[in-house]
Amino acid sequence: MRTILKKTVHPSSILSALTGSVCRRVALVVFLAVIVLNAAVTIFVYHTDRNDFVRERTAEALSLFAAAVDSTAYPGIEALTRMGENLVRNTKVDGGVVISGAGEDRAVFGTVPGLTWAEARLNGEVVRFSPATGAFDIFISPEQSRLPYGVILRLNAAEDWRKLSANLFQQAMLLLAVAVVLSVLTALIVANQVVRPVATIRKVVDLTLNAPEDSGAVRTGISRTDEIGALARAVDQLLFLTSTTFTDELAAAVTILETSPHGILTFSEQGHLISANQAALALFGERNFTGLLNRDPTSLFRFGDEAVDCVEFAGRGRMLGPGEILQEPENFPCLVAGDTVNRADGTVLRRFLIFVDMRDLVDQVRAEVHRREAAERRVTDLVSDLRLMRRNFDACLVITEMDDTGTARPSPVTLQPRGLIDTWMERLAADGEPVPSGLEIGDLPPVKGVPADLRRLFDTALEVVRRRSGAADARIAISATGGGDDVAIVFREITEDGADVEIASDVDMAILLGALGVLCRRQGGALMAMTGKDGTNQLAIRLKVDLTVASEVPAESEAA
Repeated sequence: MRTILKKTVHPSSILSALTGSVCRRVALVVFLAVIVLNAAVTIFVYHTDRNDFVRERTAEALSLFAAAVDSTAYPGIEALTRMGENLVRNTKVDGGVVISGAGEDRAVFGTVPGLTWAEARLNGEVVRFSPATGAFDIFISPEQSRLPYGVILRLNAAEDWRKLSANLFQQAMLLLAVAVVLSVLTALIVANQVVRPVATIRKVVDLTLNAPEDSGAVRTGISRTDEIGALARAVDQLLFLTSTTFTDELAAAVTILETSPHGILTFSEQGHLISANQAALALFGERNFTGLLNRDPTSLFRFGDEAVDCVEFAGRGRMLGPGEILQEPENFPCLVAGDTVNRADGTVLRRFLIFVDMRDLVDQVRAEVHRREAAERRVTDLVSDLRLMRRNFDACLVITEMDDTGTARPSPVTLQPRGLIDTWMERLAADGEPVPSGLEIGDLPPVKGVPADLRRLFDTALEVVRRRSGAADARIAISATGGGDDVAIVFREITEDGADVEIASDVDMAILLGALGVLCRRQGGALMAMTGKDGTNQLAIRLKVDLTVASEVPAESEAA
């Protein structure tokens, strides 16, 4: 028995597997495919090298002729013949023919070329190369030689062509060796990745058929994610189910597990998924247990931020924590618990994974968060309304004092408007209200008045424009117009490109506007406009200007 199990775990070597028909067929297909590819590459390289060879010999012949003949001296037939014989003795030129412009052979030296004047002129074959003999004929026309004669030269290119052919042959042999190596490597890979696993599975099945009483302890031992791994898992599951009997110690608990409202997966001691109740099938979106078995073990759920294999996770022992069921069209949260049931001797009997659907609880928590956010927004609105009521109350006090002319008032002083605007922004930040980030402050002259009244005046004007805006972060522009001892200061809401914005809020600003008019009158000014043209969010007030300080500021700037 031990010998059989040992052979099952340690199958035959790869070299013996190479004798299988699958290895031979795959290797033969790869070899033929590479040979065809090599043939195509070799043919392409041959034609390319042959064309390059012809171009090189053409250039060589022209260079030899140009070096030997001085076309400016207009040599005659005898001079050309002596030149040809000199080329035959000292170069690769084997011979040639001097031809007149009418195509007559005027002189011959060395071996007569096979190319004729008629073939060159009429057929356009100015170059002829014979790979068998290595003879290379080229026609040099009178236009090329700049002489009254044409020349047909024959070069002995046999040695050059032999070297090129030897190089091509070496390349072909190298490609053939590559084809053989690729075929052997392919056969080895197929033997290792296909033949050996299939042989292992076959031996396990044969062992189960011959000794069914021992099938519960035999497994393929193959853990892969490809088709071979799926086949091995199916065989392992079949072996386990074959070895399971109705006397299983957990048979009494099957009914309880099936009726549980929570999803439960049951694993054998060897780590094989053997059952899933209806709740688990519903959680994972499967109609039957077979569909669940066909799923990738890592595509069922995520524990924390980790996508885990359910079989490997069940082997971790007791586990509890948040997870996520992976299902289309979107994942949903769950609580994952893992535990193990042991026999009396301490060995593992079963492993369980329990999944609790947390969607309802998460929806309740989200609804509670939304209610809390709505309550917080309501509280914020109430606080803002309370602050507005307090400002209206202060404005009422200002209005009731509008005819109080007998009260002695402080002497007016000169203040910079930018400081008054900064005071308003500091007050907003202290009250916890959003401070506008898009203030555009123009060149504002210093104004005269009672400091407390001026601060309240600028605060009220800016607050009216801010509250009449419908934007969370209103963009406010402050500019000054006019001249003399008073100036008109305009507060208006603008867009990013500088256009005026209409009043968007329906909050009643009548009391604040009334108080603003009283404050302007106390400083010797007036409330010139409560809105802009076409109902835009705009205010215009007139205030006294300290001409002395206003004239000094430009002078200091010019001196600087």
